Amino acid sequence: MRFIAIIKRSIAKQYKVKKVSTHRCNLVILYIARKLCTNEHMVDEIEKTHDQQIPRLAEIRSKDIFQAIISDQKIFSLKKKPKNIKQCANKILENVFGIHTEIDIDNNGY
Repeated sequence: MRFIAIIKRSIAKQYKVKKVSTHRCNLVILYIARKLCTNEHMVDEIEKTHDQQIPRLAEIRSKDIFQAIISDQKIFSLKKKPKNIKQCANKILENVFGIHTEIDIDNNGY
């Protein structure tokens, strides 16, 4: 799958390795989750949601990214591929969730 391959390539570039295990993609997922939890619109949505409905809200947000992948939504640019975890996660946040984050000035990944 191209989506996973791009994520793996960005992690490999950051850590200067040739191969990356699929479970390492969790680093990108954790970064996205952290950003979603601190986004002011998402925080407002969580606060307005009844406690028992919060798991359902998380499920809906998870479906958003899967729908983007399945529908072949353009998440990553063909010309400029992400070089690290942060760039990869920021592109997903921007193109799937509509959340604009700061531009990655350094290549540290976080």
